[in-house]
This record gives sequence, structure tokens and C-alpha cells, in this order.
Amino acid sequence: MPVQRVREERASEYQRALPTGEQLDAILKAFNHLRMNGTTLPAEMNEVIGRWLAVKRAHPKPTLLDDPNA
Repeated sequence: MPVQRVREERASEYQRALPTGEQLDAILKAFNHLRMNGTTLPAEMNEVIGRWLAVKRAHPKPTLLDDPNA
């Protein structure tokens, strides 16, 4: 099987299995966990985590009690 076809099939399967946003969320959670436990991260990663957390604070997930249609 040609390399390009394998790449395309994997990319498609990865996206079906776990959308890019969910993948990034999991990665950022892991880095934030490291940061909260004393690991020094590069300034750029701290900035990305800060922006990610700001979005989460601005748009919190509703709970079942918040959603009358749940």
C-alpha cells in the first residue's frame, strides 16, 4: 500500500475516532496537569494553556441541571 494512501486512511480514521479538538483538549489537560504538579513548561506552552483555560472559563460546560432539555 502506498505511503500516501496509508497517511490519508490514518488521518481519516484518527478524525473519526477522536476529533482534533478532543485530541488537543486531552494534550492540553496533560500539560496543565504537569504544570500544576510543578513541572516547568516553556513560556509558549504556558501561554497556550492560559488561553485554553480562559476559553473554558468563558464557556463552561452546562451540567444536566442547567439544561432543561437533557
